[in-house]
Amino acid sequence: GLLTARLMTAVSPSLVVPRIFLLSSILHFVEWWVAGWNAGVAAILIYLQIAILASALISGFWSMLEDRFDARTARKHLGRIVAASTFGGLVGGVVTQFVGSGLSVANMLPVLAGFHLVSALITTTLSAGSKACRQRSPEPKRQQASGLTVLATVPYVRNLALLILASTLGAGLLDYVFKVRAAAAYTEGPELVRFFALFYTASGIATFLVQSMLSRVAVEKLG
Repeated sequence: GLLTARLMTAVSPSLVVPRIFLLSSILHFVEWWVAGWNAGVAAILIYLQIAILASALISGFWSMLEDRFDARTARKHLGRIVAASTFGGLVGGVVTQFVGSGLSVANMLPVLAGFHLVSALITTTLSAGSKACRQRSPEPKRQQASGLTVLATVPYVRNLALLILASTLGAGLLDYVFKVRAAAAYTEGPELVRFFALFYTASGIATFLVQSMLSRVAVEKLG
């Protein structure tokens, strides 16, 4: 996290994010190869990759959007972007249902690698838009305060950081307990994949409906 934060400060997120997606795609292919001779080692590598790179990709993606849109324009598109991400989770659940439970768990890895490769291409296209946006509305250079200074001096940012820390910690613990209980109830690999595919598909549908109907209204009316 510290490394990617420094990278995206020193170098534009539009350069960093596509390369991380490409690296993630390559790693998924490597894990697919490893799974052929040791599924346990592959599982550990996958978990570490998702835990380390996912937060960097998410924060980098939102940083790219900040470069592309001004605050007023971003507010108009925010609800649709979040709804689209939820719809992507819904599609992922459906794909997992057909691929992971129908063939094997390991065969999900090249599918994931393909999705990340597509994401690398899309974010490369977005980066061109970010550069054009910056060229149209250049900002004067100003001294940037460090992240720690902002956390120490701006109560709003500090409260947001504490909220994210607490919610992420709670979500991580709940996710662990949930998956342990699911693994105890479904001992076979295909059954476990099918369960998670159905669960994430159902939760994706519910979240998509809520976000597509309420998020834009909430942002526009409540601020």
